[in-house]
Amino acid sequence: MMKDQAEHLRLKMQGIKKTKALAVLSGKGGVGKSHFSINFALSLHKLGYKVLLFDMDVGMGNVEILMGISTQYTIADVLHGNVSVQEAVSKSSYGIDILSGGTGLNTLVEMDEGDITHLLAQFDVSFVQYDYVIFDMGAGMSKSVLSFLKAADEIVVLITPEPTSLMDGYASVKFMMMESLEGPYNVVINKTSSSREGEIVFGRINKVTEKFLNGQLSYLGRIPTDSAVTKAAMKQVPFSILYPNGKATKAVEELAASFVNPSSTKFLKDGFLARLKHQFLEKRERL
Repeated sequence: MMKDQAEHLRLKMQGIKKTKALAVLSGKGGVGKSHFSINFALSLHKLGYKVLLFDMDVGMGNVEILMGISTQYTIADVLHGNVSVQEAVSKSSYGIDILSGGTGLNTLVEMDEGDITHLLAQFDVSFVQYDYVIFDMGAGMSKSVLSFLKAADEIVVLITPEPTSLMDGYASVKFMMMESLEGPYNVVINKTSSSREGEIVFGRINKVTEKFLNGQLSYLGRIPTDSAVTKAAMKQVPFSILYPNGKATKAVEELAASFVNPSSTKFLKDGFLARLKHQFLEKRERL
């Protein structure tokens, strides 16, 4: 019996260690953040990984709309004790699982230590099943989701070549660096006309980040402008499913393959759940 318990704990710890948390955000709406999150998750699934997509765009439900699905429960139902995290997770027909943030995320900062411990224990059981947990953050920055950003293994900032998107993307990076987020900060340039344009836009945001924030960004890559994205959105089907050979699909698949490259995959010292619990408790102490 003791041996079986030890083996179970060892396997559980191995699972926690391999689960990687990725936060995807943008400085403003309309840059394609949810499109990216969905199709990046699907690309990881295609590579053989088990993925949970956590839609944290409170009140918007973009993930559900773009995938043509409807989730029965949200994290709010979990916080109210109606269902467990596992029951709140919806399995999509595309192979990835979905957890909706609903309107319950702001409640997280009001939870006491016992509630936090209970919730994270459920996350422990649920998240250990996945190789990647992707948080599709709301547009802009908010203190209410800062804990998730600080606990993530890596952050992806999506911007477009438009000057307003570039400025808002920089503002997001500034906010995170001022809040001492470790990163790494991966930048994806969406809706580009060429590889050269992607490199130029990244060069601009990286230059001001180095000059004014004494920080550095990492260029994950670019996604070309592709009418297939809009067409897929109209049909409420992920573009990588509807147009498997499309330009945007190929680009996102290349980004996913590059991201999971063993030489570039890094994990922070502590597990994601341990970091998240620390952030919640630290926040409560400041209140």
